[in-house]
Amino acid sequence: MPSRRLGSSEEPLTTAALYEDDAVQPQGRLDFGLWRRIVAHARPYRFHLAGLAGCGLYAAFVDAALPLITGRLIDAAVGGASLSALVPFALGYAVLLTGLSIAIWGFIRLAGLVATGVCYDLRREGFARMQALPFAWFDARPTGWLVTRLTSDCEKISSLMPWFLLDLTWGCSLLVGISFVMFLLDWRLALVVLTIVPPLTLLSLVFQNKLLLSSRLMRRSRARLTASYTEGLQGVRTTKTLVREAGNLGEFQQESGDMFAHSLRNAVQSAVYLPMVMTLGSLGVGLALWRGGLGVGEGAVSLGTLVAFMQYAAQFTMPIQEMAERFTQLQGAQAAAERVQSLLDTTPEIRDSEEVRAQVAAWAGRERPAGVALDGGQER
Repeated sequence: MPSRRLGSSEEPLTTAALYEDDAVQPQGRLDFGLWRRIVAHARPYRFHLAGLAGCGLYAAFVDAALPLITGRLIDAAVGGASLSALVPFALGYAVLLTGLSIAIWGFIRLAGLVATGVCYDLRREGFARMQALPFAWFDARPTGWLVTRLTSDCEKISSLMPWFLLDLTWGCSLLVGISFVMFLLDWRLALVVLTIVPPLTLLSLVFQNKLLLSSRLMRRSRARLTASYTEGLQGVRTTKTLVREAGNLGEFQQESGDMFAHSLRNAVQSAVYLPMVMTLGSLGVGLALWRGGLGVGEGAVSLGTLVAFMQYAAQFTMPIQEMAERFTQLQGAQAAAERVQSLLDTTPEIRDSEEVRAQVAAWAGRERPAGVALDGGQER
């Protein structure tokens, strides 16, 4: 059985570990030190990331401004404004939506450039580090394990990085913008609408943790099921010789049963979470309609303000849900980040001496003397 060295002891790499694409044990907290080192690989793309954050800020500005423009438009129409007085609202809509279209195109392009660039850099650095490692390091690790480090793990990290930044920038900016506009319009009605925020935040945190755990258990069961299936095919002669058909079938049924249970739990949790979030959002809209309707009847709140508050209450659930999902994905990708960074941190046991490095550096860029090898020894 192949094994890997961890300190002075050896930990066996089981067949199931070769097919598993994530950590089995849940991780309680994010390792910010690890992610700072991973983010350092995106430093060459800092201007792309700045543009990505700018697109997120503009998208949040448009999302916060459109309900306000709608409310002002309704108030102007109810007040008997002429058609020419409504033209500025139409122009404002056109300008904002045109800019939003450009911003969406921009962040899709920038996110793609960052994701592919970081993935390429991680794979290149990882492959270069593998070339410097001794043969004994490869003897202790199967080929599939090595390929996974440079393929799925690098892709998981690089694809998450730009979209996490975009959603974090957009979500935080939108929450601040919506809260500011609501308090600017009517602080009493804003407090009523914001009562849904604490239960919504708590609900997102609880369910995202449950979804993270169930998805990890599901991936672990899938890895074990794949390993059991592969071992059954590869060891069919041994199974027939030892008359192990019934035992292997029982083990396979146990693994498939675990896979079914974890998949069902994950599906049920997902099916329950989204309706509860939508219910809280509808509750916020209902509170705004109830309290704002009373204000409209008393003449304290205009009809346009009521419509704007209803739209803001419906929008408030989206950034919280998106950011909770991104943080869950970040926590889930931490295992991949640890594996990739551990590969990059692996120190070769055999390294060129300082004298050899100095000679190679001195000969770089000029013709090598006849009879001298590249490492400074005699050419053979």
